[in-house]
Amino acid sequence: MADKLPQVTFDPVESGIASVSALFDPATLVIVKSALWTPQPTSYADTPSLQFSHAQGRRLSLQLQLDATTKKPSVQPDLDALVRLAMVIDGSGSEDLKRPPLINVVWAKAGTLPAFKGVIDRIEIQYQQLLADGTPQQARVLVAMEEAAHLSVHH
Repeated sequence: MADKLPQVTFDPVESGIASVSALFDPATLVIVKSALWTPQPTSYADTPSLQFSHAQGRRLSLQLQLDATTKKPSVQPDLDALVRLAMVIDGSGSEDLKRPPLINVVWAKAGTLPAFKGVIDRIEIQYQQLLADGTPQQARVLVAMEEAAHLSVHH
């Protein structure tokens, strides 16, 4: 089954941070786009009047499938690399690097799925198979991202 899954790469915009590639389950790929509307207090009908407030960026979530049973000794290095994509780049460096990286999502075949650039705001790791010594061989990883054009740090 794993050989039939498509591949995705998380490619940080900032230099010096490693890209991470993995297979993903296409049945778990979800992209959500929302807009914020406010009901008007002067509306007395069952169908209220709405005022547009602002657009929100898209949200993307998908589940990765990591498997080291045939090729690698462990999936842990790949898991560590994924988690680094959600961590602060340089907490003691310049102000603009006191945040996680901006990431381009690159699909295995360009143009087949919507382009997406944003930040990882949640990673959930589910270990599925461990060797007797505790070495992780298989894991599922839920990655959730929020779309962003550029990033800043709140002071």
